[in-house]
Amino acid sequence: MVNNLTTLFKSQIYHVNDLKENINSLILKRLEEEKKLNYKNQKSNVGGFQTKILPMDNELKLFIGEHVSIYLKNFKLRQECKYLAVDIASFWINENNNLNYNILHTHIGSGVDLSGVYYVKCPKNSGNISFYNSDHEGTLLAHIFEGFNEYNSVNVNEGDLILFPSSFRHMVEPNLSNESRISISFNLCFNFKTSYN
Repeated sequence: MVNNLTTLFKSQIYHVNDLKENINSLILKRLEEEKKLNYKNQKSNVGGFQTKILPMDNELKLFIGEHVSIYLKNFKLRQECKYLAVDIASFWINENNNLNYNILHTHIGSGVDLSGVYYVKCPKNSGNISFYNSDHEGTLLAHIFEGFNEYNSVNVNEGDLILFPSSFRHMVEPNLSNESRISISFNLCFNFKTSYN
């Protein structure tokens, strides 16, 4: 008998290291400005400082856009899709200090399709991003067999950029270092036209 296994769903993220000192300086300056104003947000973060939603400058838009283009080349557009544009829906800065972390969450809502994070400062042991797989929730598969993990942790370094579907449930592990982990998070939405429009 032939062993026939079919992969039903794609679950892929884009992960690349593209350290940009000019981008990092820009973000760090912006973070300090926001901290002085004390305009912070409380979403998924436990401790630390998360800015409100900020306008994104052109240099950062171009940097993210370049990687989004590379990521999207891995997928084939449906034949009826004649035009696709990617827009920045939101962007904010995160600073997590010792023992700060982010709880399990998604970025679904307001037409958000892709989400991403870029690591500006990432000391050793400052916490990785972990993606949760709900496909096997309520079963013992993850406890018995390899490859059925509930969580997949992605080791991150300064300059890493990660893109993922906004529906992916994820969390950020506690910062076990004595230095700040600083990152930006952003959401992207698709605008498209089909041959039916």
